[in-house]
Amino acid sequence: MPATVLAAPTDVVQSVDVNKNITATWGDVPAAAGYDVQVVDPLIGTPFSNPSILAKGTTSTSIIPTTTWPTTWQNDFQVQVRARSVATGTDPSPSLWAGAFTWSVNPSITVVIGGQALTLTRVPDVSGSQKFKLIDGPPIVVTVADLKTYISTLAAGLGLPTLTGVTFGDDNFVTISRFTISTGGFFDLDLTYSLGVDGWQVFPGFKVMSLGLAVLHSDAATAGA
Repeated sequence: MPATVLAAPTDVVQSVDVNKNITATWGDVPAAAGYDVQVVDPLIGTPFSNPSILAKGTTSTSIIPTTTWPTTWQNDFQVQVRARSVATGTDPSPSLWAGAFTWSVNPSITVVIGGQALTLTRVPDVSGSQKFKLIDGPPIVVTVADLKTYISTLAAGLGLPTLTGVTFGDDNFVTISRFTISTGGFFDLDLTYSLGVDGWQVFPGFKVMSLGLAVLHSDAATAGA
């Protein structure tokens, strides 16, 4: 006779505390001889650790994450549980895996530079601050004057970098392709600066028509706030 197919556990619920300890509970399967529990990346199904075998009657567990897990585990993980047909060893006919339903909700903010809007999505920040980043979306083009005005609102005394032989004309245009801002006291920009029709003559016969700039500002006084 073929083995009886076990029902999968129901009502799998997971949580994670500030110490990064994962706790899971689930509904008992009366015919189960025990349970396998694993933690996976829900997007690709890859386990972060080998399944743990739990005894019959166990309907909750606490899993301590290891240092070998991806840095994003605390935001993208799923506890999965299946019922075992045997108490120990290799299970010839386990149930299907049942997982906790997870939602990843990341708020966004919109910054406006010279009338151009950039939508930034919150991303994890290990420092504990709130970090917002341009993840998807087209670059925006603003004037140097508008960019200077915006940067000055972030912190007093800030401005564009000084490059020998290059004048940042207020009417020239800057293309912003990457933008990250944090409540922890920093911002990070990738810019392409147009030098206009005359360009920048580095030496006779060699002109630069645009410059790519990576601008990183970190406020040491508030970076750990």
